[in-house]
Amino acid sequence: MAGLIAFPLASERFIAEEVRPQLAVGAQESGRDPEQIELCKFMVCCASEDRKLARRLARQQLGWYAQHGAGTVAEALNRDGFGTEWRKVRKGFYTGNESMMRDAISDEMLDYYAIAGTPDEVRAKVDQIGDQIDVTILEIPSLREDPELFESLNRKLVETLA
Repeated sequence: MAGLIAFPLASERFIAEEVRPQLAVGAQESGRDPEQIELCKFMVCCASEDRKLARRLARQQLGWYAQHGAGTVAEALNRDGFGTEWRKVRKGFYTGNESMMRDAISDEMLDYYAIAGTPDEVRAKVDQIGDQIDVTILEIPSLREDPELFESLNRKLVETLA
């Protein structure tokens, strides 16, 4: 089975309106069944007893994804109603201000593109992942500067969803 792995900022709406139709056209042009194309998506996910920490780290990760150039990322964020946040993230990126990038991610944007909070909140939201995605790959925030925290968050997510 062939497939596609979607970027973490590809919302279910973007997938339904843009990705799935384009996959269907490509499949038909190549004589393949579009239903046989599996769609996977990375999703930032962070579970911690410290809700503020989980959400701050997820914001940080989304900020790094949102800083990517114009084109599809900007189009998707604007379509989903997060163009203002995207422009603030870009400003933070261009000025080297990582906290501006993180803080530009609103609560609404965080909840739209990521799963972050207490273990109970994370479990509940994982159960609500929609039907546009065949396989969701949960990704904890990258923490190169703190490998011990990275490992503890990894363990917490596994415990939360086991």
